[in-house]
Amino acid sequence: MNFFKKTVPFVLGMILMAGSAFAQGQQMQQMQNAQADSVSDEELQMFVDTAQELQSIQQGFQSEVQQMVQEEDMTFQRFQQIMMSQQNPQMAQKVEVTDEEQAVIKEMQPELQKMQQQVNQEQMSAIQDNGLTPQRFQQIAQAVQSDPQMMQRFQQMSADSASGGGE
Repeated sequence: MNFFKKTVPFVLGMILMAGSAFAQGQQMQQMQNAQADSVSDEELQMFVDTAQELQSIQQGFQSEVQQMVQEEDMTFQRFQQIMMSQQNPQMAQKVEVTDEEQAVIKEMQPELQKMQQQVNQEQMSAIQDNGLTPQRFQQIAQAVQSDPQMMQRFQQMSADSASGGGE
């Protein structure tokens, strides 16, 4: 059960990331919906394996960022709050950022961007190494998100993999 609590939010997060990275309009959306109906067990297992690998990559990235933030004498929670406020205009008005914090964030940004590019490359490689294209990964992710039966199949395969039924 703990695995599900960690995996489902991660997969949904990946869906959002994949959606922004590969958005190609409504024609693509219609095609994806048609293809989502035909996700085989083999493809879904590839998706499960990929999602687990992507989660591991993301956790490694988050650990590196946490270490980097701590080296700058800032808490990770505060760092996240500042970053979220920079991306959300409504939140920006509620979060006061000191000049010192702003300088630290500005200094860290080039390294964070390089790290994010590396993570993106690792994720793309993981998707392809597991036998999927980025587009098909996104299609399956959308199917898992939108179809309760597909979500149930995903959860069952994830549980089987976590309990040693997979690799």
